[in-house]
Amino acid sequence: MRVIILLLALFVTLLEAHGQKKLDSLMSILESSPFNKSRVDLLIEIAQEYNHSLDSSKTFYYASSAARLAQKIGYQQGIMKIYFLKGELLIKNQEYSVAIDFFQKALKIAQKNNYETNVITTYQKLGSVYYNLGEFKNSLKTYGELLKYEELNNGLVSPKTLLGLGRTYYRLGIHEKALGCYLQMLVSYKSKKDRVGVANAYNAIAVIYYTQKSYEKSLNYYFEALNIHKSRGNKEKVIFIYINIGYSYYKLNRNNKALEYFTEALSLAKLLKHKHSLEAIYSALGEFYFSSGHLLKSLEYFQKGLKIGRNLKNKEGIAFSQVYIGKVFFKKEENIESIKWLRKGISIALEIGDIETAKEGYEYLSKCYFDERNYKEAYENQLLYKQIADSLNNQETSKMLTNLELSNRFQQEKDSLKLIDQQKQLTFEAEIKTRKAHQLVTVIGLGFTAILLIVSLFFYRDKYRNNQKLNQANEKLELSNDEINAINIALQETLTTLEKQHKDILGSINYAKRIQRAVLPLDDRLKNTLSEYFILYKPRNLVSGDFYWLEEVGNKQFIIAGDCTGHGVPGAFMTMLGTQALTNIIVQNKVHEPNQILVSLDKILRDLLQTEDTLVRDGMDIGVVMIDKIARQLHYSGAQNPLILVQDNKLTEVKADRYSINGHRKQNHTTISYTNHIFDIARSSTFYIYSDGYQDQFGGVNGKKFMKRRFISLLGDISQYPMAQQKQILEQTLEDWMEGYEQIDDILVMGIKV
Repeated sequence: MRVIILLLALFVTLLEAHGQKKLDSLMSILESSPFNKSRVDLLIEIAQEYNHSLDSSKTFYYASSAARLAQKIGYQQGIMKIYFLKGELLIKNQEYSVAIDFFQKALKIAQKNNYETNVITTYQKLGSVYYNLGEFKNSLKTYGELLKYEELNNGLVSPKTLLGLGRTYYRLGIHEKALGCYLQMLVSYKSKKDRVGVANAYNAIAVIYYTQKSYEKSLNYYFEALNIHKSRGNKEKVIFIYINIGYSYYKLNRNNKALEYFTEALSLAKLLKHKHSLEAIYSALGEFYFSSGHLLKSLEYFQKGLKIGRNLKNKEGIAFSQVYIGKVFFKKEENIESIKWLRKGISIALEIGDIETAKEGYEYLSKCYFDERNYKEAYENQLLYKQIADSLNNQETSKMLTNLELSNRFQQEKDSLKLIDQQKQLTFEAEIKTRKAHQLVTVIGLGFTAILLIVSLFFYRDKYRNNQKLNQANEKLELSNDEINAINIALQETLTTLEKQHKDILGSINYAKRIQRAVLPLDDRLKNTLSEYFILYKPRNLVSGDFYWLEEVGNKQFIIAGDCTGHGVPGAFMTMLGTQALTNIIVQNKVHEPNQILVSLDKILRDLLQTEDTLVRDGMDIGVVMIDKIARQLHYSGAQNPLILVQDNKLTEVKADRYSINGHRKQNHTTISYTNHIFDIARSSTFYIYSDGYQDQFGGVNGKKFMKRRFISLLGDISQYPMAQQKQILEQTLEDWMEGYEQIDDILVMGIKV
């Protein structure tokens, strides 16, 4: 089962409550403080006090005041401290990705001005943030740079650095180096009488013992850590130690005790409403019920953990949950579904260097393929599993861990020398016994070899005759091999030609992609023309059959969303024709009513493609909106693509005409007309035009289409949110719906507020 090293900010020693008196004193000093560096430091100190008291609004106010003054007087150390403080605020809000930017800014200033203490603390924060995001390779790189910096500047490595480096080594499966860091850290914290630091070291050492299956010993260290954190009131760390204790009890087959501690952890996590804690306990309960055979409960908890992991963008948690969901489906004998989830989890695990999770994924992937009788894939994944398992569990690793622990005891207990001598004596006696056994085996082996030689003489004559017959057969086989080699050479030449053709085709498609992107309206132009909008544009292939078009002529704005026949290269070709035709119709010929624009577009494409003679029916579904800014009116006409209009919280679906551009026509009906719809937009209005890709996407539990009704309902639900947030909700909903399914068509959704 999985084991947790405290995932939160282990480096932050909780401060005692600051009284109101200190704030009053600081505010009193601020009143008479001159506008210089001292005032900047004073403002930062006040902001930190409010940060400790969890008053984010006042923290931000005083931090911003300090930032303005520091920038004005060019106070670099003050600017650096403010960046660092903002990073800490973002960590409290669990916005880790944004926090990284501020810490990197602070680090750059600290390095440039040689602020040694600030360089160290900022490196530590960065390493911790990367760790919490599951980016262990970046975490290891950061701590490695810090280790060199500390050794170069003062010759000593701080225990906080050792803790961060150790837990990162552990997540990367380098257990011997992790234990070395933890033992050094424990000695350092004890010498400083730092109880919280000692507790963190106890927890980390317990994790190593757990990994080595010394569960009773791991419990001893966990309870030592738990007592310290409880006495300090550190509830977040208590949650994770509860989880670890639960794991250890489970390994000792004491399931009732295990479930007791898991439940305690869940109750406390819900009380604190802390997402990282909830993700960890949902994973723990998922594992518990998986191992006890309650597959539906296990799947429920892992899906809850996966949802939180995605919100936190925690790649480690996402990979772990996906692999276990794959394991659940394997147990349910749903191998195809299992393979999908396992491959996703393994991919993320390898990306972040989480080899423990990758190992489990490969093991079950091999089982799935074996059950599906795909023995080649089963064998290859079994090899990958064994390769990782051997690297984690070989005898050399166990020996290095033992030696590190003995080395630590030698510094604390003199009588450990006697123990080492006894071990050497036992090893020496074992070697003598081994040599005697080898000598006996050698004598027996020589006698057996002599008997074999005598017997072999009797069979030599028959073997010689058989060899002659085999030589004749080999001559015939050599002739056949020459023919096979000739065929192989011809196949290789064909393969080389095909690879070159594929490369040329792919290059052409990439070039077409650049051309198509250049034809679409640029972001700057969209921002200058539309005040509030979003565009969700997801081609299925490198190039797309969906397109959007924007133009402003006088006091009129034209917004168009088109869905051409097909996707990929054929669809992209039609988008080029469509955008060029629209420019000709609207800008050059000054046709401005949407229904007339569609009639003109239909005629141009039918002429260009010679539809009546060739019967080519490549065309497009399209929605055209014209905004008259003076009359405050919205004009719309559509060919298969409808309009959704939201006014005063009321949603209206404006249906499009059923004739596609250049679509099928009845005889003698080559010319058709489209309906023009006009709406008053004097009051605030939001409208949406889109292709059918979103609503036709397969997904969900039963692998069905998203459907038009659900899509329109979703647009109504999100219409009151800011445009950027609407786009995020649409993207997340689509991602959740598509879980395990491929995108089947190009997707385009445009939302505009007028």
